[in-house]
Amino acid sequence: MNRWNQLGRQYLRMGRELVMPDAAYASVEMIPLGALAERGYDTLLLDVDNTLLTRRQRYMSLQKSTWIEQVKKQGFRVFLVSNNSSKKRVCLLCDQVQVMGTFFSLKPFTFSIRSLAHKYGFDPRRSVVGGDQILTDVVAGNWVGAYTVWVEPIDRRLSLLKTIQRDFETHLLRFFDTFK
Repeated sequence: MNRWNQLGRQYLRMGRELVMPDAAYASVEMIPLGALAERGYDTLLLDVDNTLLTRRQRYMSLQKSTWIEQVKKQGFRVFLVSNNSSKKRVCLLCDQVQVMGTFFSLKPFTFSIRSLAHKYGFDPRRSVVGGDQILTDVVAGNWVGAYTVWVEPIDRRLSLLKTIQRDFETHLLRFFDTFK
């Protein structure tokens, strides 16, 4: 194999590692946290919008908040990591389920995750990052070496921009899935 083919394969492998989640589930409740805890994971970083509630919802559903309580009882530390720019919205949700979190996180950049890790003393590589977007949640999680989980979005009705992004993410996953 010539040098250019090797280089091309290396870039494809790097791209695949960046965008491919470790697992995909219909919802966050489906994540097998017991099995992940046995593998040494102890922190759960969750996206907010379209992962835990729709953009229109003000409060988390009883189902989701009860699930977060169960996750905490299993020994996981839980944090909300949202790109939403509303501090009030994210703080309200953090208060509702009694966890810490960040707003305007600028995912896929890892500043917020690394800041939380430093402030609260956890290792991002022993964390599970869950969210509904590949280009923000999964990429940020993969960048910090976390176990990444992509979940189906709660609300399928998306803006034009989000629809284009979702279609692009779907094609990107199919493309990289061919380069295992």
